[in-house]
Order: sequence, then structure tokens, then C-alpha cells
Amino acid sequence: MTYIKTTTITPSDTTDASDEIRSIDAIMLPSGTTLKCQLWGDSAPTELEGLIAGKIYPLQVKFIFEDATDAATVIGFTSGRMGQ
Repeated sequence: MTYIKTTTITPSDTTDASDEIRSIDAIMLPSGTTLKCQLWGDSAPTELEGLIAGKIYPLQVKFIFEDATDAATVIGFTSGRMGQ
């Protein structure tokens, strides 16, 4: 997978970031190991535990919750080709 853009996401329990992260194809936690998120195809959030900091995970998330996410920020990656 080739990524052409990054987006810094601040987890929040109150702010809907779905427009900000609509085009994200993968995420990375710079620190921490737990991510509470809602994937685009899910109707409820899930907690992903045991993630490795610095590893890119191919997840399309709709919402990243502050509660239970132990990283202050999450990096989102958008895939594509250069020139697009």
C-alpha cells in the first residue's frame, strides 16, 4: 500500500471527526496500545487492545474515542498514487 497523506487525529468523546477522517485508509498509534474506535461498517464502537505503537493498521475508522484510547494522538494515512 502506498500512502500519500497523513492526518493527525485527536481522540474525542464529544467531537465528531468523521469528515476529517473520511478518507483515511490506515491508522497508527505513536504511543499506547489500546484504541477505542468505530469502524465505518460498524454501528457501535470497539476497543482494540494490544496494538503495537508505530505499526500501521489498515482500518477505516469513523470515530476515535478519547475514553479507553491511551494515545494522545493517532496518525491517519490516506492511500493513493502520486499526482492524484
